[in-house]
Amino acid sequence: MRFTRNLNNSFYYLILLCCCISSCTIVKNAPSGKPFVFNNAINITGNLNKDEKKKLTNELANYWDDSLYARKVQQLGVRFVLKNPPVFDTINLARTETFMKGYLNSQGYYNARFTNIDSAYRFDTTENQVRTTISLTIDPGKSLIIDSLYYDLKDSALDRISRNNRKKSYIKEGKTAFSKQVIATELDREVALFRQRGYFLLTRENLYAEVDTTDLSLLTLTADPFEQAQRIAAATQRRLENPTCIVAIKKRQNPDSLIALSDS
Repeated sequence: MRFTRNLNNSFYYLILLCCCISSCTIVKNAPSGKPFVFNNAINITGNLNKDEKKKLTNELANYWDDSLYARKVQQLGVRFVLKNPPVFDTINLARTETFMKGYLNSQGYYNARFTNIDSAYRFDTTENQVRTTISLTIDPGKSLIIDSLYYDLKDSALDRISRNNRKKSYIKEGKTAFSKQVIATELDREVALFRQRGYFLLTRENLYAEVDTTDLSLLTLTADPFEQAQRIAAATQRRLENPTCIVAIKKRQNPDSLIALSDS
């Protein structure tokens, strides 16, 4: 009984020791007397499910500005080494915000907010090192939903093929969240569909997707400037609460891209 208890205690201390070692980071060639980037963290808030938050957290880690990212290398599975860490400069926070917003836009998040961009860092002094931990808190907002999908290829045969196979589309109107990957997948599906029906020269270069986020209610003209201002304010509020877009699959008008259309 005592042997089992001692074994359990030994196992516990072994786990504790491993955790302590694994959390150890060795810094090499740190700037002397200057704050440097020691650690990066991203906290995703908002009404998103756990999987989506995890995905965004992992992907956004690739969009830190190079001068604001601590590149740590794990050695022997028990420690991390940080070599030549960059000197911390608050001016690089704005570039990081731009890069990350660009990625979020590509995923359909057009109303992302960085809630602590001006105070997203803290300093910890260890011996002669001034270590900076940067922790961004991001609320992506609601994802843009594809409200409508239509085909405008300016070719009756291609338009008919697209309409007849509309149910096989990866985009479900009113449900599918906009992302560049979703659009790319739909374009690939269209190209494969046409090639199966003999349009062997048609490629992705012949097609493109046009995305429109315009609120159609704003297209109705009014002579009353007060009423127009109210419409704009209402449209802005609707975009924040339920952002939507219209996607149109079209053919390029560049003469070099029309060669496939002659292959009937």
